[in-house]
Amino acid sequence: VRSTDSEMDIYPNPVIDILHIRTGLEKEDLPVTVLNSTGATTFSGILSCSAFEPGEIDMSSYAPGQYKVVVEKNGEKTARTIIKR
Repeated sequence: VRSTDSEMDIYPNPVIDILHIRTGLEKEDLPVTVLNSTGATTFSGILSCSAFEPGEIDMSSYAPGQYKVVVEKNGEKTARTIIKR
């Protein structure tokens, strides 16, 4: 079940290997950027995301710590902080 209170879901948090980004029912190609705690870009790309087919980022090789995930949808950017274990 997905809450309609949020534009998207970014999970799990904390993440160990695969980070999922889930949006509304329709599949969308969205620009996604992941920044480390110093602001350096560790991932930048376009992910196809929907409620039933979330986009995935393999973070298994990332160092443990705090990361910022920025997703652009309909001209607006949504940022979430996640923890990598």
